[in-house]
Amino acid sequence: MPKRASSLDPQPETRPTKTRAVAKAASKSTAPTLSPSSSSSSSSSSSTSHKPSQFAPAKKIHPFFTMTRSKSASRHGGSDATLRIAVGAQAVFGDTSDDVTPGTGDTNEPIRVTPSGREFHDEDFGVRVHGTLCVVEYKQPQPSARIASFDLDKTLIHVKSGRKWPKDRHDWEFLGPRDVVRNKLVQLHEDGYKLVIFTNQAGIGSDKGKLVDFQLKIKDILHNLDVPFQVFIACTKDMYRKPLPGMWHYFVEHGNGGVAIDREASFFVGDAAGRPYGWKPKAKKDFADTDRKFALNAGIGFHTPDEFFFEEPIAPFELTGYDPQFFATLLAATTAVPASSRFPTVTVREEGQEILVLVGSPGSGKSTLSAWLRDEHGYTVVNQDTLRSREKCVKEARLAVQRGESVVIDNTNGSKETRALYLEIAQAHDVPARCLHLTTPVPLAQHLDMIRDLTGQRPRLPTVAFNAYVSRFVQPSADEGFHEVVPVPFVPFFAEDDDMARKLAAMWLT
Repeated sequence: MPKRASSLDPQPETRPTKTRAVAKAASKSTAPTLSPSSSSSSSSSSSTSHKPSQFAPAKKIHPFFTMTRSKSASRHGGSDATLRIAVGAQAVFGDTSDDVTPGTGDTNEPIRVTPSGREFHDEDFGVRVHGTLCVVEYKQPQPSARIASFDLDKTLIHVKSGRKWPKDRHDWEFLGPRDVVRNKLVQLHEDGYKLVIFTNQAGIGSDKGKLVDFQLKIKDILHNLDVPFQVFIACTKDMYRKPLPGMWHYFVEHGNGGVAIDREASFFVGDAAGRPYGWKPKAKKDFADTDRKFALNAGIGFHTPDEFFFEEPIAPFELTGYDPQFFATLLAATTAVPASSRFPTVTVREEGQEILVLVGSPGSGKSTLSAWLRDEHGYTVVNQDTLRSREKCVKEARLAVQRGESVVIDNTNGSKETRALYLEIAQAHDVPARCLHLTTPVPLAQHLDMIRDLTGQRPRLPTVAFNAYVSRFVQPSADEGFHEVVPVPFVPFFAEDDDMARKLAAMWLT
């Protein structure tokens, strides 16, 4: 079981806030980057008793497919008879202990394929799959300190037919004149940049046909560009999906031959840039801002394709969701918070009983506070996640009071009607009741929930859980019958050895 970090209480999304930012030619980030893990031996990930790594979430790896190129050629329109696929549920991206250096582009060298791995390649084109991440190399791209990286769709190519989604793998064309795009890329290559694509393709999932089809599409695109490239494809919605830093982290650790990245000289180009409606005449609002956030997380520069390829003016932008710079500010002020100081506004009764009704969104820190009250002060915790129904919670709270115990109600308790159930118990037994209102903003709670997921502590809560809380929330008041209502602000706390969670907290995650 992965270690639980008690301070990182639950879970993901509701209505995002907006942060306005001033556009810069090459937006830089002060967000921390993921440092190399102590030992990045990919081959260990193929164990059937896989324990989540420091970065990987505790999720089952989806198997992709078991087929050879000869079996799939007629179904997927390929003509390259030399394309072969070795199969398995999970693959390693090379093996640093043998004669292959991951990410060097040495596809002509022998490649170790473990029983759990697979790869296919022709003379110029190699593909390796690591879990849900697919890595393509074309014409042996060489490691470099300077990285020129790009999104794919609506950055290098767009749909030729004009549809929202391509009708097949041939339905694409370059974003502008081929020579404009290609000449820019060739110049970067000649200037010593390594060319890399980072693309989200969650539609692939574990579908064997879609994976092969997309690999063949990438092959066509790269043959048309005819310049060395490395491509990272996030095949589902997990740690590798932008803006999460998984693809970048994997590239740094395994895809660049151990060469350190010059982040000042490197950049990412993408269309999901957070540009508002009318950022240029008749322009629509960008569908997302994840490409810009991906660059911020990586600590590299950012450009839109319009700015980079076609030298258009720099556009304004807005970033949605929880701004991690606020979290970084909180962390700077609380680098070593003792447990006794994590809830500075909370007092406990030295004598007699009481009922404490917690109010707060999912992921706001209720369970952490409840555990502290239980372990340090002997309160009985009543929790619906454990008891499975509100009726059982009310029954257990009543029994605990009858036993002479103080009780903390560890549920969201957003509505007056729910809180009234516990106030009735307090009044019936002449026990004072207080409300502890955890004021953690919902976007921050979602941010914390994502961290718990990424560090393997628990899966993300669905967005509907946060939306439901917001829709029924009524500000708690002493007029309801509480002795007092105590606001409990969020105080960040991480275990001393929980460096990964600390770094993720200061990154854009949604």
